[in-house]
Amino acid sequence: MSGPAERLTAWVTARLRVSTGLMVLVGFAVTPRLVAPPAPGGVSLTFQNPLGVKSLDPSCPRSSSDH
Repeated sequence: MSGPAERLTAWVTARLRVSTGLMVLVGFAVTPRLVAPPAPGGVSLTFQNPLGVKSLDPSCPRSSSDH
């Protein structure tokens, strides 16, 4: 890197990468929720759905296109 413009570009790029990584980590920390499939007599099983995938949530009805 020879000039101040290149150093500034490198600094901004590094900061954007760090902030993007932190936002992704915060998203993973905030997203998890417990999924509790219905069972006779109450809830017999709960598990975490860390990515918030709707296909793992039994309370979301599946459409006919989900085969």
